[in-house]
Parts: sequence; structure tokens; C-alpha cells
Amino acid sequence: FLHQIEAPPVEHLRERREGYVLNVTKSGILVVAPSSWALANAMATLYQLLSIRVASGMSIPGCPHYIEDEPSFVHRGVLLDVSRQWYSIPWIKMLVAALAEFKINILHLHLTDTASWPLEIEGYPEVAQKLSYRDINGKALTYSRGDIR
Repeated sequence: FLHQIEAPPVEHLRERREGYVLNVTKSGILVVAPSSWALANAMATLYQLLSIRVASGMSIPGCPHYIEDEPSFVHRGVLLDVSRQWYSIPWIKMLVAALAEFKINILHLHLTDTASWPLEIEGYPEVAQKLSYRDINGKALTYSRGDIR
């Protein structure tokens, strides 16, 4: 497997080259991807093609496949409002994995609002303690800086 990335490490969202070519035959898989974004999209498509069976292992049914794909929209996103509804960190990580699988490239976290402030701030720890939602035991439901990263 060989891939060379020629794009600069930081690209503006509108300048990302996310299109790719995926050629799957019985003898091998060829991916032509001009950037890491395109490679991620190609790998997501390849994952969707895979059929995994415990007894016989992995296969890609219906070969050969030739796919040329490019997103129709630059911004493909989801808004998660954690200021009005509490979501656990493991649940958010599962959401991020599912978004990547379906090539969703933006996760907008609505972290704070007048209804709640679940984000811990180093200089003002009492804000999150007093303004966050609570569980049934009265424990503050907050997100640390490490959780958000």
C-alpha cells in the first residue's frame, strides 16, 4: 500500500481535495487519492464494500468495482447540542466514529448556552459546577478540556 500526500498539512475547508478513485479487482485494490481527506473517504467506501463473515473471513462481493467519487457538498455536518442535553464521552466518541464512516466532515458542538454551561474553564471552575446539569445523585455533568480534545 503506497500513498503520497502532496497537499499542505492545513487546508481551508473549501480547498480540500476529497475526490478519489477506488478500483477493486480480485487481484488487488488501487486507490488514487490526492490528499489525506480523499484517502479517508476512499477507505470509508472500501469499508462499506467489505463483507466480513466469521467462517470465511473478509471478502468484497461483486468484484470488480470501479468507483470515482467526490463529495457534492463541501460542508457535511452534524450539530450536537450538549448544552441542552447531556451526552456521555463514550457516546460522543461512538458518534464521531459513525460520522467518519459516512464521510461526515464537520462536528459542531454547541457547548454552552443560557440554559446550561457544562464546559469546565480553568480560571472559573464554579461556572460549570453551578450552571451544569446534574445526574440523579446531584453530581455535575461537565466536560473537561481533555474531554473536548
